[in-house]
Amino acid sequence: MTVGDAEAGTCGGSKPVGTRTTGPCLDGTGPARITRPHSVTTLSTIVVQAGRSEVVVSVLKSGSEVHVQLVHVHPGLSEIGSNQEENQTLVHEQQQLLDKLKKHEKEVLSAVEKKRKKMRREEEEDEEVMKAMEASVAEGWTLLMFLLQRRYRVLVLVSEFYCRVQEFSVGISRVQDLQIRPDHLNEDRLTYESLRRDLLGKSMQLLSSVSVLLQKLRHLQKTEALQRRGGSSRSSRGAVLMLEQLMETLQDQRRKADQQVQVQIQQVEKNLHKEPETGKIQISSEII
Repeated sequence: MTVGDAEAGTCGGSKPVGTRTTGPCLDGTGPARITRPHSVTTLSTIVVQAGRSEVVVSVLKSGSEVHVQLVHVHPGLSEIGSNQEENQTLVHEQQQLLDKLKKHEKEVLSAVEKKRKKMRREEEEDEEVMKAMEASVAEGWTLLMFLLQRRYRVLVLVSEFYCRVQEFSVGISRVQDLQIRPDHLNEDRLTYESLRRDLLGKSMQLLSSVSVLLQKLRHLQKTEALQRRGGSSRSSRGAVLMLEQLMETLQDQRRKADQQVQVQIQQVEKNLHKEPETGKIQISSEII
């Protein structure tokens, strides 16, 4: 997973780090001859942990190119908690990772300068090239922090979503627990209408919340997939699927609870209509 990589696509694809190409492609669209790639040197490696979360970042140099690489991240960038408690733990850990990484910023940004001092006796590096390397590292570090901050914001949105899910579930339970009493039909009907309006309002808020969340999560997934350079993102798709299934389950519960109360009301009304007719038959029998 590479952040801030200055690679450019060639011949319809991407070239490996440090690979140099000269001459036109066979199809005439660009370079074709490939020289031996430079060896990759690790200038600096940072490892930070918080609970079960971990991030490993390296500054790599290949020829005159330097970039910041996100070597390892656990959990994955698009992984979320399966419930509020688990997700809240991830929120706290992600914030701790960001705080710890910020303390290493000076170390990362000075990696090129340290390498230059070490190589000064062996070979002379062009000053402009070194400045370009330092600029590349600074840009890569900024992009890395931005990416990890995006993950933090997504996790916060997930926590807010779970709060709305809890409120929505409570609203469903209230409708499910409602009993329509024949002697309080009008009162219970008003209570049901009030609960129903409140539940529909919470449903709209929840749908709006999950829509924004899924959009940001899918965007983060695409970024993660690109960083993995075509690697698998099963955990990312799993997060989206989990949220979609949760929403489907909640909406099914809401509809069933609503239908149950409506059936109760219809049954009570039907029974109340039958009672006067039964009374008339009894009176007629007594007169005869």
